[in-house]
Amino acid sequence: MKRSEIIHAIEHDHNLERWFGKSVDQSGTNWATEALLSAFQAVSGDNDFGTAVKVLGSTDTPNRTGKKEFDLHRLLIVETTAATTYIIRFIYGTGDDPDVEEALGHYTDSVYIREAANGRGAPCDLRMIPVPVGTKIWAKVKNASDSVTLDFYVGLHEYN
Repeated sequence: MKRSEIIHAIEHDHNLERWFGKSVDQSGTNWATEALLSAFQAVSGDNDFGTAVKVLGSTDTPNRTGKKEFDLHRLLIVETTAATTYIIRFIYGTGDDPDVEEALGHYTDSVYIREAANGRGAPCDLRMIPVPVGTKIWAKVKNASDSVTLDFYVGLHEYN
């Protein structure tokens, strides 16, 4: 393992984590807020992914001055409308069309199964490559049922 890879691994494991919820106004480039007052909500298609929702805009990172990269590290599900398996997909890129970024393979998936009436109750880890600050993030969910929802917050790590 290269020295830079070792440093990155150590920094990743011991770095500060920041949590975000949905910004009240997502019309500009700031789609998230650290205030966590409102969860993001993604809606599934019928045994397919639903429409992508905005999660992080181009000005939401860096959250800490001087940081150059970030990754989504954790996910907290706060509510679901179905007691079945979800796949949640986080799409990343610098363009304006999440479908184009997804077609380029710029995404990571995670499986979620509701464990309690209101969701999981504890954060779960996500796996994502570090991306440059200013990279946009969208989310979409897939479920066997049409129009079921998944409400969530995201936690991220930022790096030098």
